Amino acid sequence: MTPTPDITRLRSLLERCEAAEGPDRELDLDLARTLAPDVIVSRQRQDDTGADPYTYWHYTGAIAAAVALIEKKLPGVNVAMGWGEPHRNPWATISPLEADGRHPHSAGGYNQALALLSALLQALLAREEQRAGEEKEDSQCAS
Repeated sequence: MTPTPDITRLRSLLERCEAAEGPDRELDLDLARTLAPDVIVSRQRQDDTGADPYTYWHYTGAIAAAVALIEKKLPGVNVAMGWGEPHRNPWATISPLEADGRHPHSAGGYNQALALLSALLQALLAREEQRAGEEKEDSQCAS
């Protein structure tokens, strides 16, 4: 199965979050482009030569921003955070509120915001891969 652009983009963001060694404004902007394009604004350059896309959301450096993104993309999930085991410090887990066959997604990260984002991206990636598999099955059944 060839990955869809959404799956490819989510994998890339997940890899970048896992590798990040602190807050990263370029990663914040790429997360916004993919997951919350409504938060991107044009910001005038200081030299007045034009404007660039910008987000005021600091997803990779602020727990509140990362949790807000989780609530936007996966409403109705439990979020847990900690420090230490089972991952490198710190860690985060996202799990459904009700047992519906979905498994929790847990990740570690450089900081808690990045751990939250990695867990979010794992959950979104699992959802997209499941959808792609269902669509493939449907198209095979229709043939």
